[in-house]
Amino acid sequence: MKNSMYKDTFGYFFMSELYRFLNSTDKKNSFKTVLEIGTYEGIFSCYAAENFADSVDTIDPFDCGDPGTSMTSETEKNCFYNIKVCPDGSKITQHKMLSDKFFEINTKKFDFIYVDGSHEPEDAYRDLDNSLKICKSGGIIWIDDYGSNYKNLHDKIDEWLSINGNLFTIIHKNYQVGLIKN
Repeated sequence: MKNSMYKDTFGYFFMSELYRFLNSTDKKNSFKTVLEIGTYEGIFSCYAAENFADSVDTIDPFDCGDPGTSMTSETEKNCFYNIKVCPDGSKITQHKMLSDKFFEINTKKFDFIYVDGSHEPEDAYRDLDNSLKICKSGGIIWIDDYGSNYKNLHDKIDEWLSINGNLFTIIHKNYQVGLIKN
């Protein structure tokens, strides 16, 4: 993946725990169906399409009204640009909607789900509930911003992890959290 061809405002993904995990696991080649909740500039989606996924679905309304997610008018433009220049951009299907709407109409199951949508605690909780329902057994749910504790997001995620703990195994827990569904 040629980082320089993408418009990447913060360069966050290539410094993330998720990026390090994906580059250290043999399992990534089994992540054929990928869902990203909160596409932002599409860097993870392009990375997944180029490196392991057969299909990537992305969800982002690009106007979530969530003060915990910094969106500018350039965010959506950068996302569309990045997917356009991505050599495997044809594998990416964008859903410009709220995640709740996507989950109402979705019929697919996924091998890998990256949860990085709304940072409002109740929204994130619903995204985790819905992700668990459509994640394949043995699949991964990766949660971003666990360490930020925006509006007690950390506590709400801990509550969800505690209630649903028998349904997955935690494989990573720091600023981000990684789970394998049982």
